[in-house]
This record gives sequence, C-alpha cells and structure tokens, in this order.
Amino acid sequence: MKADLSAGLYHGAVIKVARAGKVFFEKAIGAHDGAQARPLALDSVFSIFSVTKAFTNLLTLRAIEEGRYALTTRVCEVIPEFKGKGREAVTFFHLLSHQSGFPIIFEVKPNWYIDRFDDVVRDTLEVVYPATPPGERLAYAPLANHVLMGEALRRTDPNKRSYRDIVTQDLPQPAEDERHGGGSARGSEASQGGARLPRQLPDRPPRPQQPRPPTAPSKKSMPRCLGWASCRASPTCSASPNACA
Repeated sequence: MKADLSAGLYHGAVIKVARAGKVFFEKAIGAHDGAQARPLALDSVFSIFSVTKAFTNLLTLRAIEEGRYALTTRVCEVIPEFKGKGREAVTFFHLLSHQSGFPIIFEVKPNWYIDRFDDVVRDTLEVVYPATPPGERLAYAPLANHVLMGEALRRTDPNKRSYRDIVTQDLPQPAEDERHGGGSARGSEASQGGARLPRQLPDRPPRPQQPRPPTAPSKKSMPRCLGWASCRASPTCSASPNACA
C-alpha cells in the first residue's frame, strides 16, 4: 500500500481485519487528501457510494410488499414530474433491473454535490431522459435509477421522513458504532448517514454434504455406436439410449 500511495494511486485507507468480534489487524495509512496534509485516523468516515444501492433496493422492495406501489407501477405515477420523452414507460422494475434506458452518467450537471438530495432529485427530473426505450437493453445506471427510487420512498413514506431518516431508522440491527455513515447510490441523501451492520457475526455451522446425483457416462466411456442398422441387429448393445441420436 505504501508503494501505491507513493505512486499516487489513492490517498490512503483504513484497514481492519476481524473475526467473531476479535480484531487481528487495524491500521490507518495515508491521508484524506493528495497532499497528505490530513492523516487518516481509525475513525475516519468514507463515502461507500454504490454499496448503498443494496439499501435502496431493500427499502424499495419493502415498500412494494407494503402495497405503496408495485414493480409494474410507472415511476410517473409516484413522481408526476417524471414525464416526457419516453419516461412515462419507465417502471420500478426497470429501475431495479437497470433496464430504464438511461445513459450511463456519473454527474448530471457540472460542479454537482451528490450529498444534496433535493438538488440531485431536481436536476435528475430536469435533464435525465432514456437514451433507449425502457426494457430493451441492460445498462448499469450509476445514478438516476436510485435517485428516483429514493425519492419515491420519500414521497410515499407514511411519516413524511427524509431519505436519510428512512435508511437509518428502518434498516435492521444498527451497530453500536455511530461513526460510520452510509450513503445513497451516488446522489442520494443517505450519503450523510446510513445503515450500520452488526459488529460481530456468529460463526456459521458447517454445511451438510448433500449426496451428488449420478452423472451420465461421458462420451469416451460409451461403446462406439455402429449406426441404426447395427443397433437393430445387436439387442445387447450397452450404449446409452441417446448415443445414436
């Protein structure tokens, strides 16, 4: 890692290796910035970007289970401003499966702040349109899909909470450590606070061995097929019934 830092590949990292609650290695290396003026500490906070797409997906599927909308619901039915140039056909299934047709963009507007959720939603609704019809092709959308799902969660929340509060309050088992915030999928308010995972994971019991199904003999092990005429004349042929197919 020191060689990587010297080469300028990244500014620094915090490493922790643990199992069953026991820490074996923990170290902060490098700094917050390229000038190495602000050294990293063990409690430094990092943006985890698209890792939090899983949080948004889980909350969206839960909202569907609660009946707030469906996989087949068009996004414009929940967010009326999301219309025009083919956007009316985009459903929540398209967002979840990356088939919305949106272009692969990481920044909607220049000098954009992805931790200002209201601005992110406004700009996405203003300028992001499908480049291809929804459902025709699979293309990873690093931004727009999950911004829209986060906004749909916020608009349909019975308690009218912010997206950050939905994430931090509704995802299960917050850890004791409050330092490490989650984020939304590149552009969501949850980049300022997110779900926290349990600190200790239980050891898993060994998985029982399942008996393997019998395998068909390979072609090399089968007797050489002599043709249909030979099969009719040789009732004792031990070849597989499909050998001469």
